[in-house]
Amino acid sequence: MKLSKAITEYLLEHQIQGHSTSTIKYYKENLGWFCEYLNNADISDITLSHARNYVMQLRERNITSVSLQTYTRAIRGFLTWCYHEDYISEDIPKKLKLPKATRKAVDVLTDTEITRLLDCMNPRRFLGLRDMVVVSLMLDSGMRLSDE
Repeated sequence: MKLSKAITEYLLEHQIQGHSTSTIKYYKENLGWFCEYLNNADISDITLSHARNYVMQLRERNITSVSLQTYTRAIRGFLTWCYHEDYISEDIPKKLKLPKATRKAVDVLTDTEITRLLDCMNPRRFLGLRDMVVVSLMLDSGMRLSDE
């Protein structure tokens, strides 16, 4: 079976399990690059060496260490599924270690900055009250713009 066919089946499995469109898009994009790198090889021909070489090729793109780890996770998830489906005979993901990621310090707002932000809103008007509630929710819960 060609790698692209296995990827299609893997994405279908994610849809059946009810995973979000963002998750499916993430796997489709990342596994598409993996498929391109391996020239759509037969899934049964993929080895640990192929996966490691792909990760090294990603590292040479000067992407962040967190992105490199994320791309590697996508491959590991896919190859784990392939192993459980008997498409590959070697448990490649077990041997494919995640690259170390450096953590970035997150800048948080100071109390003064939060006060200045909330002072910009007029809670006596509907839109001002709404904005204050939304901002307060985000500040108190740690929500990010990308959170759904």
